[in-house]
Amino acid sequence: MAKKIRPRERPRGWKGVSRTVKVWVVLALACSVLAGILAQWPRWFPIDPMRQVTIYRTHGCRCAFTWARDLESKGYVVTMYEPETLKTIRGALKTPPSLRGCHVGRYMEYFVEGHVPAEALGVLARQHPAGLGVGAESAAARHEPPSSTQAGGTPGVILYDQNGNAHPWWSGLGA
Repeated sequence: MAKKIRPRERPRGWKGVSRTVKVWVVLALACSVLAGILAQWPRWFPIDPMRQVTIYRTHGCRCAFTWARDLESKGYVVTMYEPETLKTIRGALKTPPSLRGCHVGRYMEYFVEGHVPAEALGVLARQHPAGLGVGAESAAARHEPPSSTQAGGTPGVILYDQNGNAHPWWSGLGA
């Protein structure tokens, strides 16, 4: 009589799983835990609103990157978006119709038009003046590239009141 050959039985449970599968399962679990931590990070460690700047730019705008790098080098956290159009954002921020450049920023509850220096944003946060927002002098001049209008090479900043009227506000001199 022929001897009956039994197939080799595999151990059941975790012991029967190959090493490669175990590595992939552990890696997937680790990635899931990391994704969960990263998703909750802003809730656990919120960014100080006085350090958060949001920039909305048009597709062809390259100068917003220069401004963002300058703000980041001064300790601000910059988030940049490229919406289909800036019309709705400008409406929500109540930007005056005369200011229609290639990008607009939001800092605290203010709009920021043009390349407003980081130092001016710090003064804006400390003084908290009544107004809709601020704009660089170059932004008021039909969004020409940022110019060095002050002796120290820092563009002046204009404050726009609740009616959208412009008032000289910050010059960077002696600040």
